[in-house]
Amino acid sequence: MAYRLIIAEAFLVAASACIGCGACVAACPNSSAMLFTAAKIAHLGELPQGEPERLERTKNMIEAMDAAGFGNWVHRRNSNVKASRYAIRIRTDDGLTGEYVTHWVGTPAAMAQSLMLAPHLLGRDPEAREQIYDDLKRELRAYDHMGHGPLDIALWDLAGKKYGTPVSKLLGGFRTRLPTYASTYHGQDEPGGLDGPEAFADFAEHCKSLGYRGFKIHGWHDGDRRREARNVLGVRARVGADMALMIDPACELHRVAVRAAGRMDRAADKGIPCVLGPLDARCCHASVSTHRWDRAYGHRVTGTPAGPRPNLGT
Repeated sequence: MAYRLIIAEAFLVAASACIGCGACVAACPNSSAMLFTAAKIAHLGELPQGEPERLERTKNMIEAMDAAGFGNWVHRRNSNVKASRYAIRIRTDDGLTGEYVTHWVGTPAAMAQSLMLAPHLLGRDPEAREQIYDDLKRELRAYDHMGHGPLDIALWDLAGKKYGTPVSKLLGGFRTRLPTYASTYHGQDEPGGLDGPEAFADFAEHCKSLGYRGFKIHGWHDGDRRREARNVLGVRARVGADMALMIDPACELHRVAVRAAGRMDRAADKGIPCVLGPLDARCCHASVSTHRWDRAYGHRVTGTPAGPRPNLGT
C-alpha cells in the first residue's frame, strides 16, 4: 500500500505540473491541446474531490476540445481547415533578398523563435551561413529549434539569387530524379476517411494504381498495437509484396508494442522496411531502462532489415 501511495503521489505531482495557462495550446493548437486536456483529465480524475465526476468530466472536456477545433484532424466531406503560417524575408544593404515561406512547422511558437533570432542577423555577412547557423543554434539551445531553419533557408535563398543558381547546385546536388512514396494522415475513429484497416488498404491500393512504389502508414493515436498490426498486415495483403511499406506510429507505442512490431517485422518476411518514431515520448523520457533498450535494440525495429533496400521508384 505504501508503494502504491508513493506512485500515486508521484503521478499527481507530474500531472499537476500543468498549471492550466493554455500557452502550449496557443503555441501548437493541435498536439498540445490534446496534451493539455489529457493532463487535466488525469490530474482531476486522481484527486479525491474529482472522483465522483471523473467520467462525465472526461466526456465533457473532450467534447469541448473537439468543438473548439482542436485534436486530431479527421476527414469530413466538403469541410476545410484554415491554417496560418509565416514567411521570412531577409534584406541586405546592397538590395539582395532571401525569402522562405514556412509550411507545417510554421506555428506561432516557431515564429516566436524566428523573431527572437532575427536581431542576431543584423550587421552579419549573409554568406557566413555556417557561422550564423552555429551562433543561432546556441541561442536556441533551450528550445526545440523550429524557428531556426526558416532563417537558414532564407539565407540560402539569398545566396542562390545572388549567384543566379538553384540552391541545390550550391549544395552540390546532382540528382534529377528522386524516389517518392505516398504517405497517409493519421487514422480516425469517426466514420469516413481512414477509419479502419479496410480504408487504409483501399487507399494503399489506389496509390499503387497511381504509380507509387512505396506507402507510409500513420496509424491511430491510442497506441493500440493490435490494431496497428492488423492495419499493416491488411495493407500488405492488399498491395502484395512489390510495394515498399513503412509505418510511422508518431511516438504513440510503448516499449512492449515496439518489441511486438520487431517480431512482426522479422516474422514470415512481411516486408515492412522500417518503423519510424515508434516509442511514446512518455515511455522514452520517463524510463531510463526503456531509453537504454531503445538505444541497444531499437535499430533492429526502426532500421531497414538486412537485404537489398527496396526501390521506391520515382
